[in-house]
Amino acid sequence: MTTIHGLQKYTNYSIRVAAFTSSGIGVYSEPIHCLTAEDVPPPAPKLEVFSVGSNNVTMQWGWGPGIGAADAAIDAGGPILGFVLSHKREHGDWKEERLGRRETRHTLTDLPCGTLHFLHISAFNRVGMGDASSVAAVHTRGEPPTAPPVTEALDANSHSITVHLEKWNDGDCPMKPFHVEKQAEGDPWGTVPGPPSGIRVALSAPYSAIVSWSPPVEANGLLLRYHLYEREVVRRGGGDPIRRNFLASQTQTTVAPLREHSSYEFWVTAATRIGEGPSTKVVSISANSRGRLRTRICSISVPAAILSFGRVHALPWRTNALLPCQYVGNPRPELHWTHDLNPISFSQRTRLYDNGTLAIHEVQKQDYGNYTCHVKNVHNMEKVVHVLKVLESTAPATSVEEPPPNPNTDVKVQYYSALARDQMGVDTPRPPGSPPQAQVSCAQGHIPVTTNYGKKNILRFKDI
Repeated sequence: MTTIHGLQKYTNYSIRVAAFTSSGIGVYSEPIHCLTAEDVPPPAPKLEVFSVGSNNVTMQWGWGPGIGAADAAIDAGGPILGFVLSHKREHGDWKEERLGRRETRHTLTDLPCGTLHFLHISAFNRVGMGDASSVAAVHTRGEPPTAPPVTEALDANSHSITVHLEKWNDGDCPMKPFHVEKQAEGDPWGTVPGPPSGIRVALSAPYSAIVSWSPPVEANGLLLRYHLYEREVVRRGGGDPIRRNFLASQTQTTVAPLREHSSYEFWVTAATRIGEGPSTKVVSISANSRGRLRTRICSISVPAAILSFGRVHALPWRTNALLPCQYVGNPRPELHWTHDLNPISFSQRTRLYDNGTLAIHEVQKQDYGNYTCHVKNVHNMEKVVHVLKVLESTAPATSVEEPPPNPNTDVKVQYYSALARDQMGVDTPRPPGSPPQAQVSCAQGHIPVTTNYGKKNILRFKDI
């Protein structure tokens, strides 16, 4: 037996054997034909976005200058059996589609307009799956609607104004219901909104980051949109920022791709019809130069970070509480909650969701306090604090020193309730400025009386 070395992979060979002596070489045997084995998966293809529509994206791939050509499916390390296209919407889950070995172009359809999507593709042969291409980030077409000139939008006569809603440009996205405001001449519209009350940024992958923000404390009207400003910081100072617009219902986005070894600054403003308000503080982050994305194995380093914001939750007794703690990180961070510094024991009434949210069923008086979410991995640790206040169904009566009532001139009125119960049986706090009415009886007649919550009041009257 002998072993032949130095053969090429995935190559056909013919082998025959002959014996030889001092007299010479004998007769050769019949040749044996064999094929050497494949030894490596295919290399990563190059992925390019070919075209983008409002609800579709077409991409093409290959290995050389002929990206998208019919012969792009090269046989590297063995014949390629097919491709796996992986794609996801921002904040969504990865989905996979298997494509044939001769395919070099594909179109994703039925995508929402004006949304961010991520794509990468891998080839596979009999050995296994090869490396993934670089991740491509692409926005489907679509922008917030824009208003026409006033002369085209409005028609007025002596008693009415007609608004031509069909004149608005939909920005390649279906428009939702309109919000119409009116104002008498000379009355102020209001002021611009305050800054969004918080902003956070964290890496979600080596070359992408998630930016989240919270609504302003003082909206000063109906919020129409948010403006996210992004600026890449270069050695000689910051360049011009890029502004992205988001509807008022959106408070988070993914920014990609980020340049390796670059730093980025972000800030957010809110806008109403009056105009754009002041910005949040500026936050910054740097792209991670470590790690490589594969289809099956991710070897990336992402520091643990929390994207949710702590706030005060004032909830009526026996309603449900949801305390968010959205987090990122790789390795996956360890997460735990504490209540007033004590570890939380989970039960039928207290649950932890996969996204980090703490759910408390039918809050009780003893649930009052500070709830802290902690996340930690080898790269970083963070925490966020929520304050839970439980509004009791009845407020305790207040002791007040008062003179003995005169049955002829005094009527005593006492209120306890700080909550109102609706037709569905749900207790909610009474709005400020809308105190309850009491019907007070006396020998001569009836009188309606209003009073502050939780206080004893003396109404003195004569000659009703």
